[in-house]
Amino acid sequence: MSTTRFALAAACTLAIGAGALLPASDAAAQRSRNQSKAQQQSADEMAPLRDPKQDKPGLNVGDTIPPTTVLDRDGNEVNLNSKFAGGLTVVFFYRGGWCPYCNKSMQEWGSQLGRFQDENIKVIAISPETPEHTAATAEKDSVNFPIYADATTEAMRNFGVAFQVDDKTQTQYRGFGIDLDSHNASGEWILPAPAFFLIDEQGRIVWKWATWDYTARRASPDDVLNAADEQR
Repeated sequence: MSTTRFALAAACTLAIGAGALLPASDAAAQRSRNQSKAQQQSADEMAPLRDPKQDKPGLNVGDTIPPTTVLDRDGNEVNLNSKFAGGLTVVFFYRGGWCPYCNKSMQEWGSQLGRFQDENIKVIAISPETPEHTAATAEKDSVNFPIYADATTEAMRNFGVAFQVDDKTQTQYRGFGIDLDSHNASGEWILPAPAFFLIDEQGRIVWKWATWDYTARRASPDDVLNAADEQR
């Protein structure tokens, strides 16, 4: 990613007040628990990170989502796979409430939730943020669907969208006041590719949209509703 594009993104974030990080102490206890849990699960037991320079982002259509655990905004563990029962489910990943491109997409999806409810389609968002930050993002972006925290990076890895932020970009982000050490639930500099998955009640992906380019136009509610119509 270029410094210019990052600077523009960060400036937009600051201008719209969309990146205020909660004090590290507010999430310290929860983050410590999450890090301990993550350390118990060795890298060999988790799906690998992907390399944006050579790997395509995301699982493929027809793949089944592995067993995945996330946290709700109160820090309670949630079996993500159990949420697929009863019909189609949209699962999408966003980088954090500090990202203006993510916030724009979240606001669009929040405003269109009723259309999915009318079609009995569930909508779920997942972020590497702490539960405190996902709750703040939901309030800021007027979102009424669940936003889960990926406390161990398991969800991002299982969906094939997790990547390690390189050292140069980490320095740039810190220069703009974005410190994922404290903002992310895992305490790691791991982010997801922007990605949307339409999943059936067996946990199988029936449609996907994913890109490594965080500035790209995200999949819209219309895109996903059209895909859902094709499954009926």
